[in-house]
Amino acid sequence: MSLLEIHEPGETPLPHAGEGTLAVGIDLGTTNSVVAIAREGKPAALHDETGRALVPSVVAYPDAGGVLVGDEARALTAQQPKNVVASVKRLMGRGAADLHAVAGVLPYEIEPGTGETDMVKLRIGGKARSPVEISADYPISGPQPASALRQQVALTFVLGGLSKSVGLPQVKLGWIAAGGPPPLVADALERLETICDAYLSVSTPVQVAAPALLSAGGVIRTAIHERVRENAVCLSSLAASNPACAVMPVEAGWYAAVQVPAIASEETIVLDLLDKTGVLVHPGYFFDFEREAFLVVSLLPKPEIFAAGAEAIFTRAGVHV
Repeated sequence: MSLLEIHEPGETPLPHAGEGTLAVGIDLGTTNSVVAIAREGKPAALHDETGRALVPSVVAYPDAGGVLVGDEARALTAQQPKNVVASVKRLMGRGAADLHAVAGVLPYEIEPGTGETDMVKLRIGGKARSPVEISADYPISGPQPASALRQQVALTFVLGGLSKSVGLPQVKLGWIAAGGPPPLVADALERLETICDAYLSVSTPVQVAAPALLSAGGVIRTAIHERVRENAVCLSSLAASNPACAVMPVEAGWYAAVQVPAIASEETIVLDLLDKTGVLVHPGYFFDFEREAFLVVSLLPKPEIFAAGAEAIFTRAGVHV
């Protein structure tokens, strides 16, 4: 049986046969959004950690960086109206000619679209974003997962470093946080201190620069996050036009995995892409994919470069012979 089946309204098989099946309904509404399931034959809305079921369809890009959604985004309207977008669904597929009447009413600038569609873009937070890109920043999820360090059942280690947190892989500074039963944590930290001093010492210039680098990290992380999200939306959009390929679900990070027809080995596909298009991707077996064919791509390139490379991937790998 399939783990997940998605049906358009009115096309769902009735009844939901089989033990353990669960129907989930998602309404990404213009004003509010909600997720519901069927319990004992009756619909029941899912609530967040505060007990609210409705999520306002509002997205905000604060001056401080990052993305806010729902009630948190709506609360920013009074202070930063030009950074908040509500009901962006109304602008889906709209061109500049469709919106001339509201050009002076909305608090943000409206720019004409480019490319195959003339969909307008809104200049928010110093960047032009299409309604589709804004909607991609609208996750509906449960409470933020608790840190693994908060539990005290098992000795746990969490790794971090400037490579990811500040975007500086060439600056070598990493750290290990420990959690779990206090006696085990104390013993582990004592041993780790000896190992770090003996084998993994940090250079003096990096130690001196660390406070300033960490202080500036928020801006860098925001820039990386926005670029990764934009490229991820682009990749998914191109995949939708290439039914032979699919983008695998991803929760975080700056890589994406693309499944392509397995009519040649991953190595052959990767080398062909590099030779014929100049696009460099990694084969799935580099990351222990159990079967072929998957390509792993970086979401870090500049958006215009990434879009051209992604299009080449789907064009070449999707019809590879």
